Amino acid sequence: MRTRRRIRAQALAALLCSGLVVSGTGPPAAVGVMGNAAGAAKQVTSGPGSPGTQTDPPRALDVLDQRDLQPSGTFSWRTTARNVHAYVLGDKIATTHTTFGGRAVNGPDFTGNPSCSPYDNWGTGLASAVGGTRHGVAKEVQIVGVRVMACAVTTTPQRLIQGLDWVSANAVRPAVAVLNVTVGADPAVDAAALRLIHSGVTLVTDSGTVDLTGDQDSTKVSPARLPEAITVGRSWGAIIESSVTRTGPNVDLFAWFSTMAVGGGSDEYAPTLNSVGLAAGAAALILSEQPAWIPAQVHRALVDNATPGLIRNPPRDTPNLMLHVGLAGS
Repeated sequence: MRTRRRIRAQALAALLCSGLVVSGTGPPAAVGVMGNAAGAAKQVTSGPGSPGTQTDPPRALDVLDQRDLQPSGTFSWRTTARNVHAYVLGDKIATTHTTFGGRAVNGPDFTGNPSCSPYDNWGTGLASAVGGTRHGVAKEVQIVGVRVMACAVTTTPQRLIQGLDWVSANAVRPAVAVLNVTVGADPAVDAAALRLIHSGVTLVTDSGTVDLTGDQDSTKVSPARLPEAITVGRSWGAIIESSVTRTGPNVDLFAWFSTMAVGGGSDEYAPTLNSVGLAAGAAALILSEQPAWIPAQVHRALVDNATPGLIRNPPRDTPNLMLHVGLAGS
């Protein structure tokens, strides 16, 4: 608890120094992308979309609506989140891929790097976990890519801050931002994440990857260490792979960790790690039904709806909660 207070204090101090503290308890009115700005998202049809069921879904998706992690052969939803925007901060997205049905656009590129295969389109996999027609949780969410990840699948604090601030200024709300890359503990990055959250955008971030020294502490990476962010760890079913995912008291919940390829011949793209994308899709579903909710309410609903006790090997300082899509208690 003391560590979390210190992290929050450092981030708030940086936020105050920036002069961009946002007051009030609710999100601002919807803000669209101005003029011909890169990645301008189309205005969406009002309403959250219709209920439906997907047969033979990927396993990571199949178990999301099951309390026991046993596949049922279907994945069901009450809404498709077509009235929500998802901002995918990472690599660029192959927006023409059929899994997005014309719902995806690329926004700004803060890396300054040219195309760099084979790392191009890792963002495609992450975006498809959020809202693709086969692998995605929110089947009709509007997707905007924000490139902050360079060819070596890395980023810098400056790129993260630029990306987070761009979303803060340009997001069409209700909105969720998803981030699958972290940097070392950095109050300035945390402050940018707080600016985003205070602007009314829900932030879902990966808990971080274990580094070469074997450090597993998620409180040492930004913005995952921030209490206001929804921080997602990775599990292989009910098992935490401690050599892969960081853990700690700042982790809110876990989601199924797997590699996946989006598929489709010429539309085939590199596998990606999808846990944080699934959680962002789940947040989009909540926002779809509760578009006036502030990030703290979405955060609480996602945690309250998670299934407790499924992880077999949780560290003592890490919550034993698994992502679940459905009504709390169901």
